[in-house]
Amino acid sequence: MSALHGSGSPHAPVVALRSRRVAHAFAAAAVIASLGGCASAPPPTERLALAESAIQRAERAGAQQAAPGELGAAREKLQRAQSSARGDSAAAARLAEQAEVDATLAEARAEAQRAKNAQSTVQQSLEALREEAARASSAASTAPPSSPRP
Repeated sequence: MSALHGSGSPHAPVVALRSRRVAHAFAAAAVIASLGGCASAPPPTERLALAESAIQRAERAGAQQAAPGELGAAREKLQRAQSSARGDSAAAARLAEQAEVDATLAEARAEAQRAKNAQSTVQQSLEALREEAARASSAASTAPPSSPRP
């Protein structure tokens, strides 16, 4: 009997069976954990869409002229995010977020430039009105007084 069970103890078959079950449970857990580690998170499609939208807003705001560096960085980061979306979704999400921030900065700089241009135009118009008012005032003071009509 001891040759069958490998030990003279009456509990040896139970211990051996438990040991095999524990070993199998650990092996199954290891396989499941390794499969879970291989599965990547889904691509950050929402984050990519937000970055694309931010770039489009920046372009409509005139960032090509006002903030070409920021807009270019946003486009480059979005392209890199799209390329890595299937392989490394965490890196893709980070790059897409950075692209969105760069595009938002480009849009803000374009809006600031537009506001500065508008302010300059208004300032020039005010100056032209002041000059015209000064000429009109000067012309009125040098004109001969009008005589009353009988």
